[in-house]
Amino acid sequence: MNLKKINQGKLLSIADSIQNNKYLMSVSNGLMASLPILMIGAISIILSSMPFEPYQNFITDLGIKDALGLPANLTINIMSIYIVFFVAYRLAESHDHDALAAGTIALISFLILTPFQVIEEAQYLPFEWLGAQGLFVAMIVGVLSTYLYMQIVNRNLVIKMPESVPPTVQKTFASILPGIFIVAVFTIISVLFESTNFGSIHQFIYNTLQIPMQHIGGSFGGLIVFVTVSNILWLFGIHGSMVTNVVAKPLLLSMDIANLAAFQAGEPLPFVISWAFRFLYSLIGGGGCTLGLCLLMAFKAKSKQLKAVGKISLPTSLFSINEPLIFGVPIVLNPILAIPFIFTPLVTMTCAYLATVSGIIPTPIGVFLPTGTPVLFSAFVQGGILLVLFQFIMIGVTVVCYYPFFKKLDKDRCKEEAEKDETENKNIAVASN
Repeated sequence: MNLKKINQGKLLSIADSIQNNKYLMSVSNGLMASLPILMIGAISIILSSMPFEPYQNFITDLGIKDALGLPANLTINIMSIYIVFFVAYRLAESHDHDALAAGTIALISFLILTPFQVIEEAQYLPFEWLGAQGLFVAMIVGVLSTYLYMQIVNRNLVIKMPESVPPTVQKTFASILPGIFIVAVFTIISVLFESTNFGSIHQFIYNTLQIPMQHIGGSFGGLIVFVTVSNILWLFGIHGSMVTNVVAKPLLLSMDIANLAAFQAGEPLPFVISWAFRFLYSLIGGGGCTLGLCLLMAFKAKSKQLKAVGKISLPTSLFSINEPLIFGVPIVLNPILAIPFIFTPLVTMTCAYLATVSGIIPTPIGVFLPTGTPVLFSAFVQGGILLVLFQFIMIGVTVVCYYPFFKKLDKDRCKEEAEKDETENKNIAVASN
């Protein structure tokens, strides 16, 4: 028991350190803030690029195909512009600084680092570094620019106005000097990288950081590590997804953005592993793929407690929210359910990965779905009927994986309930005498 408490204490300490790191959380929260924009773009891509020939002929004949795809061009394809602003905004907000000023300065800094191109004496800003390929630079600039902004403001290196001046005007003038300094810093960085073989910091970060991290974090092995760590943390009562998503989500979402752009262009999807893949196959019913367990409890349990918890938890489990199950059974610190809780998602993801790379099922297109999107519907949005059928099969796989452990748990709970009932009956008999 002491060893268990020590290990749990260490895990809690590590998890708290990650969750309380405002710089890491600003990236995660910035991505979350951009989710509505991503969803708008994803819906636009689905409407304009749905691979169904009669539908494509219909919207082409009506002349609305380009119009349906326009929101995607101004959301998904320039995603980095929104990300840099939201990351800076959330970071400044978490430190009680002027979030709007910090976000604006970060956006200017990002655009300064983004190279222009010239065609026939006309300058333009290409989408190349404004979408998925510029995502890492956007996150770095959002954090670094805001850090510089906060350091300058904390040292009172700002233009101070009389107290009689309205607060809005005071904030405006207070951001001028930090803005000038930060923009100057990023201008120098931009000029220095223009003189290198890379040509821009975007190309440098993409080649030396983003691609290697995508190969590692976006590999099947990397996803296995993220999911396993997350589920181990859940077993100790720690919200595993909140901890691992700080690192995993930026990597995996960048792959979704690239997949969506490729889908819109009618090109092969570049990434099998993505946030959409994880959502479909490692969260069937929530962390640990517990929908199978919930179904067994609701319809097969002999234990009154397990049946009650199963029925209560089933509606939320269908929406991949399983906290009632995790803390109601409980799964936390439960040695019987620990094995299937960790290994069931590995089984479903392995089946999905093999089926995808072998061409049996399509790669998820990368639509950004909010937490709580129901199973099967999420699969339909990501790949149509074929993915719905496959996810349905995976639900059956989760039932099979949990079944022997469920039987053991149900047997033990029935025994406990019988002993409890027997004790209560004896107490009642004694009291009546």
